[in-house]
Amino acid sequence: MSLNHFLLRMDKADAPVFTKAASAVFALAVGLFVTTRLWHLTAYSLWIDEIFSLQIARLDWGGLMAHVVEDIFHPPLFFLLLKLWIAIGGESLLWLKLFPVLTSFAAIIPFFLLCRELKLRAAEINLALVLMAVNAYLSYYAQELRMYSLVVFFTVCSLWLFFRFFNCEVGTRKHLVALFAVNLLLVYTQYFGWLVVGVEFIFLLFWARRKLPAFTVSVAGLIVCFSPWAYAVAQATIRKEGLGRAIDWVRRPGWYSLLDYYATLNGLFDFRGSRSLGVLLFGSPILLWAWRVLRETQEENEERIAAFWGLSLFSFLPVALTYAVNQILAHPIWHRRYVIIVAVPYMILLAIAVHRLRPKWVRTATILLVGGWATLAGFKEVSNVNLSRSNKHKVAWEALIHQMIQAGPPQENGIKVYAFGWMLAIPMQFYLEDAHETRFQVVAVDDSVNKISRNMINLPLLNYDKDSASWKHDKDSTELKGAHFWVTFYKNKREQVEGILMDRGYQVGTGFEGGHPNDRTVLAPVWRR
Repeated sequence: MSLNHFLLRMDKADAPVFTKAASAVFALAVGLFVTTRLWHLTAYSLWIDEIFSLQIARLDWGGLMAHVVEDIFHPPLFFLLLKLWIAIGGESLLWLKLFPVLTSFAAIIPFFLLCRELKLRAAEINLALVLMAVNAYLSYYAQELRMYSLVVFFTVCSLWLFFRFFNCEVGTRKHLVALFAVNLLLVYTQYFGWLVVGVEFIFLLFWARRKLPAFTVSVAGLIVCFSPWAYAVAQATIRKEGLGRAIDWVRRPGWYSLLDYYATLNGLFDFRGSRSLGVLLFGSPILLWAWRVLRETQEENEERIAAFWGLSLFSFLPVALTYAVNQILAHPIWHRRYVIIVAVPYMILLAIAVHRLRPKWVRTATILLVGGWATLAGFKEVSNVNLSRSNKHKVAWEALIHQMIQAGPPQENGIKVYAFGWMLAIPMQFYLEDAHETRFQVVAVDDSVNKISRNMINLPLLNYDKDSASWKHDKDSTELKGAHFWVTFYKNKREQVEGILMDRGYQVGTGFEGGHPNDRTVLAPVWRR
């Protein structure tokens, strides 16, 4: 009850917002939030993108900044914070993974403050938090050693401070200064943070024009503070002659990409039509609330209408703008992780919309359906049942490499390890180096040029150059060499890989397996017949 006394009153009511039952539900939701993000936290090793983060954080401060500039695609804040985190606790897998996880936990605080600023009821807050807790998309990026959990944290902070600035009648300057500081951190964490700032500007343009001049000054300050970084990245882009080579793997989004993204926020299943059904189930309450707002019914007070338009803009406009821009760009930059900024406002919008349904039995049934769908989909992902997303990078490389080292002759050097695919070659090379194991040389079979198939005449091979820390094509050789070597490949490609080796006079041993149950990775010895 002392906590309830602390909470702000809602709609000028005298009763506390949270009853004991609502407080208990909130506590359970927080526990669920924490559990889903700690589940299997260290079951798998770092994958390519996470290895990239760690390698940058290992550089000295000057080298870190120079490398991030040349990389072009990411602002530096996350890498700077990661370097500090490593300086505090080292590089154990648990400690590294705790950085994004604890950041995701911290987002609960601004989430709650945002909900209070929007004057949400306890039931609405609890439903939104449950949806966030069980969502596999948010849980996945909360565990990844990348900037996305930090992006979510700063986005929610920005939304809280923005609505605080929008609602306040006095003392707006201090709220605007705080909002400016958070937005600066946000855009220095991910470039898509500028979409959050842009949507805030658009919202004020329609709902609070008298506050627009002051906010415009803060945006101008953001541009000034960000311009040195933008200039450095622009110069690096010119030196690289554009972005084409670096993002040629990105596909241009179609309408199905939008459906798939919001289906991901709702929760994914594998049966046919599940995405459309989920979008219909989750989208209907939002559309019904939109209809009532457009009709301007007496039930919708000014605060609720402002909340609807604000959350709707933050939930859909960044994705729509990203989609539209990608239709005209020469090289698309679409990926659903980039627009993670819309996840939390979308779930808050949905929670409010569901509780606006009438009559009561419809509202109760919809809450059960939405909550049940999201929870079941989330737990299917966590329990490795859902096949909807690739899990090929989930491999415990340290264990596999240890088994290979134990099985290899201790006196033999220069043992080749042919990795059939980039996602296998890079972590294999990284963890061999971390183990200070020099007997093995990783060679990548470049599957980006030709898909691995038995009828391949020449194999595009790449060797790792330590001086430049890059992979280079071996122009002198396109064939596997040696009487004995190792190969690593995905289990579902065993037939193709074994066919390639058999046609060249080799036989493949049983080897070892590891990784995600749905995408097993094989590390096997090979001998000439």
